[in-house]
Amino acid sequence: MDITLNDKEIKKALVDYVQRQGLDIKKCETSVNISAGRGDKGISATIEISEPVKTEVTEEILSRKAEIDAVDNEEVQADPPEETSNESDNTSIFS
Repeated sequence: MDITLNDKEIKKALVDYVQRQGLDIKKCETSVNISAGRGDKGISATIEISEPVKTEVTEEILSRKAEIDAVDNEEVQADPPEETSNESDNTSIFS
């Protein structure tokens, strides 16, 4: 039986292997570099693990979020329909 893995599957398998070794890298960013050497060096893989990029929450972001939350929480009320009296109006637009 032969099992052939493509580049993406190999990289995922390597990251999964590292996780099974006890490293909690689910929230980390990972990069896998596979290289082929000559002779006895063969194929090697380097797995780079880095902390995820954290975004800074600014006052502007918090202000915009508050505005969006306020609109989401607002109850929209429609104006009541105007009452029309058809008693004295016998005209038709289809004359």
